[in-house]
Amino acid sequence: MKMLDLDTRLEFLPLTESLARACGAAILALNADSEWETWTEKELLADFPRKWDLSMLVMRDGVPAAFGICSDKGGGVMHLHHFIVGRQNRGLGIGALFLARLADRGARAGLARMTLKVHTFNEGGIRFYRREGYEILEQSNGYYLMGRTIAVVED
Repeated sequence: MKMLDLDTRLEFLPLTESLARACGAAILALNADSEWETWTEKELLADFPRKWDLSMLVMRDGVPAAFGICSDKGGGVMHLHHFIVGRQNRGLGIGALFLARLADRGARAGLARMTLKVHTFNEGGIRFYRREGYEILEQSNGYYLMGRTIAVVED
C-alpha cells in the first residue's frame, strides 16, 4: 500500500446538513465510479437518526476525499450506511484511518458497536473490513452484515 505524503493535509470534519448541501456535488462525485452503488442528493440528504451527529467528511488538501454516512440504529449500535473513498485517494491508508475516526466518533457519542453492510461478492471490501476488525454477523439478500465493538481512542 502507498502511504500519504507528509505534505498532504487531511481534515476530518463532521458532515453536517449545511456542509452536505454546500459540497453535495463534490461529495457525490466521489462515488460516481463506485462499482457497488452510488448515491444521489436525495439519499445524501435523507433523514436517519443522529445522522448529522455521526457522519463525517474527509478533506485532503481542501478537497473532499471521502465520506461516511452513519446513523444510530438503537441498542447502542451505529450503522455505516455509505462509506466511500474517492478513487484517487484509495490505497493511501485514508480508508483505514477514516473508518477508525468514524468508530471513535460513534464511541464518543455513547455507542458501543458499529455495523455495516457489504456485497457478498465485494471481496476487496470484505478483506478491508476484516483487516479493520469487523466480523461477519449474518448474510441476507446478497449482503453481509459486519460489525465490531467500538471504543473511544485516547489522544
